[in-house]
Amino acid sequence: MPFQKHGFLGREAAENALTVRKRYFELFRLVDEVNEYVHKVVAEIKFDPYDMHQSLIGSLFAKMLHSFQAVIILTQYGLESDSNIILRALFDAVFLFGSIVEDRKFAEKYVEYQTKASQLRKVNAAINNANDLKFDDEMVKRLTDRKEELKNELGIDYGENRDKEKATLANMFSSEQLARKAGLNAMYQSGYRILSDDVHTSPFSVEAFLNIDENDERIKSIRLGPRYEAINKNCSVAMSIILQALRGVCNLTGIDNDGEITTLQKKVANFSGK
Repeated sequence: MPFQKHGFLGREAAENALTVRKRYFELFRLVDEVNEYVHKVVAEIKFDPYDMHQSLIGSLFAKMLHSFQAVIILTQYGLESDSNIILRALFDAVFLFGSIVEDRKFAEKYVEYQTKASQLRKVNAAINNANDLKFDDEMVKRLTDRKEELKNELGIDYGENRDKEKATLANMFSSEQLARKAGLNAMYQSGYRILSDDVHTSPFSVEAFLNIDENDERIKSIRLGPRYEAINKNCSVAMSIILQALRGVCNLTGIDNDGEITTLQKKVANFSGK
C-alpha cells in the first residue's frame, strides 16, 4: 500500500488529511472560524515595543498561536501522539500566560528567575565537565564564584545539599505552580498530567503503536498510520486555550470584544460535549 511506502511524507497522507476535513466537516468549520477570528483580532492589536510586559505577552501569544495551529495540522493528519505533545506545550504556555497577563510584577520576577536559573544550569554543567572542557583552575574558580552568586540571588543556597538545591530549582515556577496561580489547576490535573505520557515516552504512550491480539494480548505487529481517537478532544481543547489567551491579550491592550469571544467559546464548549 502507498502509505506503508511513504508514510506521512507521501501524497496519500496529504490527500487523507483533506478527506478527514470532509469527514469531520462541522469540527473543522469551527476550527476555521476560530482561527480566522483570532488572526483578524491579532492584526488589530498594537503592543508597546518599549513595554517589557506587553512584549512578553505578545511573544508568548504568538508562540501559542503557532502551537494551536500545529495541534490542528497534526490532528488532521492523524499524528495523534505528536498532537498530544504540542497540546501539552500549549497547556504549559497558557499556565504561564494566565499567571503573568495581569500581573506585571510577577512577569518581571519570572523573567529574572528564568534568566538566572538558565545561567546557573549552564555554569553547573561547565563545572561538572571542567576536565573534558580543559578548564584551568582559575576558570573553575571564576565559575564556582559565579555559581554561588546565582544561588544566593535565587535563594537556593543549601550548602552541600545538592538534591534539595535541584528540587527547589525545579519547583520554582513549575507548571503546577503557574497553573494554580492562573486559576487553571483543574486544567492541569485533567489535561496536562494525562498528556505527560506522550511527552516522556512512557510504556502507555508507545502501546498505541502496537497491534495487540484481543484474545491473548500478544503483539501482532507494529502499528503505522493515522489515528483519530482524540480528534474532537484535541481540537476542542486547543480552540478553548487560544480563545482564553486571546481574551487576556485583548483585555491587556484595551480591545473590547468579550461578546464575540464568549460566543465562540460557547460554540466550542457545545461541540466538545458531542
